[in-house]
Amino acid sequence: MKRNIWALGDRSISGSLDRVFAAGNLKIDKANIKKIRSAGDININNSYIDNVYVVGHINSKNSNFGDFKVVGDIEIEGVCKASTFGVTGRLKADFLECNILRNSSKGKKTSENGTLRTVEFKGSFKAKTFENFYPFYMNCDFRFDNIISDSYLQYNGVLECERFYSFEDLHVEGVNAEFIYIRPNAKIELESIVGSQIIVSDNFKVDKEFKEIPMTLSPNSYKNLTKSKSHIISISEIEGDKIEIDHVKAEYISGIDVVIGDLCIIEKVEYKNSIKISEKAVVNKIVKL
Repeated sequence: MKRNIWALGDRSISGSLDRVFAAGNLKIDKANIKKIRSAGDININNSYIDNVYVVGHINSKNSNFGDFKVVGDIEIEGVCKASTFGVTGRLKADFLECNILRNSSKGKKTSENGTLRTVEFKGSFKAKTFENFYPFYMNCDFRFDNIISDSYLQYNGVLECERFYSFEDLHVEGVNAEFIYIRPNAKIELESIVGSQIIVSDNFKVDKEFKEIPMTLSPNSYKNLTKSKSHIISISEIEGDKIEIDHVKAEYISGIDVVIGDLCIIEKVEYKNSIKISEKAVVNKIVKL
């Protein structure tokens, strides 16, 4: 039978364990642990832990995890893998691969002088889904299939993935993805969008594809994120196959099937198959390809 451990103070742990409850500093080496709950600093080496919730600083080397949640700073050496990896704090990793990587830092989002506080991860990351719930500066090497952002997101370049969803502030040079949804927001700085299907709208639909994305929240919880007032945003260029927009001011739009919704001001639109323009939109030039 696997053992349970209740530890206070400094403790070294190895072997196969069921549950570990600790307050203090832990050293875990060559262990297989079902669940750990701890407050304090932990060093983890060459181990597997299925369920982790820690408040404190973690150093991990060549270890794998199931469901991982930490409030504190993390440093990862070597290659680590996890199913769900949620971080409330700073993260530095040589290489971390997981199903879901979640930035869920909490606290004040502005400093005393009013500037925005941001979190940034250091290192190399791979995930099916990156979830962003706190102002984040994406200053790392990454490969994310899906990005879901419900907070400020900054990236100095063109953000590339398969499916991209932004419900809050966005500061990037461009977005290039198969599917793109952006909710119009007053604090969006974005030059270009390129994709197969592009939706810039205050109306978000929870479709089958969104429900199939690995995520920690219920897909339907995102419906409430679009109920606040939308703003007109400026985007220089939008190019895609299917384009549906509202609350957008743009210089150039090119697509196969294009829908220009309410409160749009567009300088030039090119389309191949179909175009619909709202009576509450202004389009200066229309070209059929």
